[in-house]
Amino acid sequence: MSVLTLLKGNTLVAELQNLTNSVSGDYVPDATVTITLVDGAGDPVVGQTWPAPLSYVAGSNGLYRGILSGAMDIAPGVVYDAVIDAVDNEGSTGRWNMPARCNVRR
Repeated sequence: MSVLTLLKGNTLVAELQNLTNSVSGDYVPDATVTITLVDGAGDPVVGQTWPAPLSYVAGSNGLYRGILSGAMDIAPGVVYDAVIDAVDNEGSTGRWNMPARCNVRR
């Protein structure tokens, strides 16, 4: 599984790639997609409004992208959980959990 790298004090671009309809296999260009970063206790990280939206990138194959604040209260070496939720216009849902490790840019 991939690990999302968080750089303390830096703005982060978060992405969900290749969102497809599980029945048809078609790329989904019109879903509501959000991300929430939670700590080990399951609490949302302070310094960002959650859930944060990921917007569809026009002309892409199911790519959604959003910006996370560099003001998030995250600590180097700590692993957080990035929770991505998607709901398409037919009501189908998806959830992905990805580990997110905080580092310091050197």
